[in-house]
Amino acid sequence: MNEKTQDTLMQGLAAGFFGFATTAIVFAVANVFAGRSAFYTPAVLGATMFYGVTDPAQMEPAIAPYFFAYNGTHLLAFLAFGLIGSWLVSIAELGKMLWYPALFFFIFVAFHFIGAIQLAAQPVRATVPDGAVWVSGVLAAVVMVAYLLRVHPGVRQQLRGWQE
Repeated sequence: MNEKTQDTLMQGLAAGFFGFATTAIVFAVANVFAGRSAFYTPAVLGATMFYGVTDPAQMEPAIAPYFFAYNGTHLLAFLAFGLIGSWLVSIAELGKMLWYPALFFFIFVAFHFIGAIQLAAQPVRATVPDGAVWVSGVLAAVVMVAYLLRVHPGVRQQLRGWQE
């Protein structure tokens, strides 16, 4: 594997992890402010998505299986988004017009992923507010883009060139 490919993979994994961590932190803070466990939202989403729970009161006292089921899937999805995003940004360094696919990916796919989470959370919508899902998703996308722009100075230069 050449060095550029290895860098793209490592940057993609890092971007995905940063996006995942951002959503985890947003949900944890929102839960604590609501007077619940920091792990409540991922546990409810895991119980809904993987165990068919439609009422959070039906959750077993041990939330670990729900929490890990959701967070494992969530982490894998963000790592995949990070890898694809990193690959697209590395392509965007080759020319000014090539950053459009990366932008499209982050806007189109991110919003559809957020929508899919909302659909999965439909049965427990009262406990997982739409605002928290959107805020965490948008912040995660911003953090991932900021990281990828930081490690790809050529794209930053191209974007500055559009302002002139």
